Amino acid sequence: MPSDRSAQGQSALSAQPPRLDALTAFYRGLQTAQRAARPVDQRTPRDAMAAALLRPGDQAVALATGADPHTRFLADLVRGPGGVLHALEPDAASASALATKLALPAYRHVRVRPCPGASGLALGRLLARLPRLPWLRLAIDEGTTAALDAAREPILRLRPVVSLQGLLLPPVDATALFDIFARLELQPFDMFGHALVDRRAFLLAARARVVTEWVARPAGQAPPAPVPASATRGSPPRRVLLVPGLAKAGTTFLFDQLAQQGGRFAPSRSKEINHFLRRPDSGRERYLDHFPSWDPAQVLVDASPAYLQQGDRDLAARIRRILQRDAVQVLILLRDPIDALLSHYLHDMKSHVGGPPPTA
Repeated sequence: MPSDRSAQGQSALSAQPPRLDALTAFYRGLQTAQRAARPVDQRTPRDAMAAALLRPGDQAVALATGADPHTRFLADLVRGPGGVLHALEPDAASASALATKLALPAYRHVRVRPCPGASGLALGRLLARLPRLPWLRLAIDEGTTAALDAAREPILRLRPVVSLQGLLLPPVDATALFDIFARLELQPFDMFGHALVDRRAFLLAARARVVTEWVARPAGQAPPAPVPASATRGSPPRRVLLVPGLAKAGTTFLFDQLAQQGGRFAPSRSKEINHFLRRPDSGRERYLDHFPSWDPAQVLVDASPAYLQQGDRDLAARIRRILQRDAVQVLILLRDPIDALLSHYLHDMKSHVGGPPPTA
């Protein structure tokens, strides 16, 4: 079973298709990890590949991806003179939500285009006008194959890398998707580096229901050398406020108060994300996924008392490595030890209501 780090290391794609028995064993390992709530990171190698391909001033296209964090990531990568991210949204509500989220000076180069009921035609018309396109991103749904087929001519001309997000489940026809890749002269891969150029291998990957990130690159194109997503130059530096404790010293109260301060602070979607303990090998973009804000002017708030409680001696170096481009401040709350002890006692009593009394 591969670790997150080994999965990232395999993101340099090989053109050699794997043996089917080896591929079957690999996906079974992923299924076992998934059942044990230990899914392997597929987004960090995807982001690393995008970072290796895209440069400031490039153009990229995202179809039906909504406010997915990768949409923001692509926008950060192409930001620069002439850079544009075209976001096509078949759903009007998703288009409106995305436009609202991107209503910031840092994302003026993102053009949200509603295309209800005609995503394939809209994609084909847009690509026909572009002189160059390194990256095309699609969310997998029942319209994915038709959209790619409708944009066949400009895709053959532009030869972008096509990135897809989602499981290949019905009503999506995996066989039809493989066939359209062949017509577009694209070689499909999973995000673990396995070449799925054989129809049987592609269908095996689809039926395993563990691959959520796919990439198809032009046949004969050398894959880019991946770079760490945490070191991507496109994503702007952020201000981060870490509140690592102390436990029972008012971290929840502070977290709730900062959430009510209007637009200045952006707390994580839930308190105590414990990211640097739970996902020590993941990159910076995975950490930023915990926060709803894309505005570089806002202060991200991470209140996780476990950072101090766990006694992890490597924690500070890990945070410094992952957030090396960001302005990080640390706020430690203190409390009278007797009051803190009483608070801990009351917390334990509440936790055991209806159950056995706490033991010493």
